[in-house]
Amino acid sequence: VAIVGGGVVGIGVGAMQLASLRPRGRLRAGGDGTVRGGAEAAWTAIAYGCQKGLWWAEGPLVLFWGLIVGPHLKKDGWGRWSLLPLTVVGWGFGLFFALNFITGLSDLAEMVGTVTVLLFPFWMMLFGWKLLRQPVSVPVAA
Repeated sequence: VAIVGGGVVGIGVGAMQLASLRPRGRLRAGGDGTVRGGAEAAWTAIAYGCQKGLWWAEGPLVLFWGLIVGPHLKKDGWGRWSLLPLTVVGWGFGLFFALNFITGLSDLAEMVGTVTVLLFPFWMMLFGWKLLRQPVSVPVAA
């Protein structure tokens, strides 16, 4: 559920921004100062809502996924060094989400978010590499 939710949120954010580009560009190019100002305000509202609203909600989904999947991976024999990036990324996204509620800590929230987003692809590549190196299990015929 968390992976699907994260995908829906991420794709939804990109789709909303992309869908609004052409109409906003036409309004800005063809209108007077008032229409251009309205188009720019609309774009600001869409971008801010997506980046600080929907995209921001991916953090708890990744944390939730990590909290559910982590113990199962540990039980299946994944080592500490394989699970460390998942732990850091999951709690980093959770911390990023929580820090954004505190007005005075926006710089710290952005730093945590940046570090977490940089580590996330590393975790995904490590996870995929480990999965590809595991032997294929053949289901037992009943």
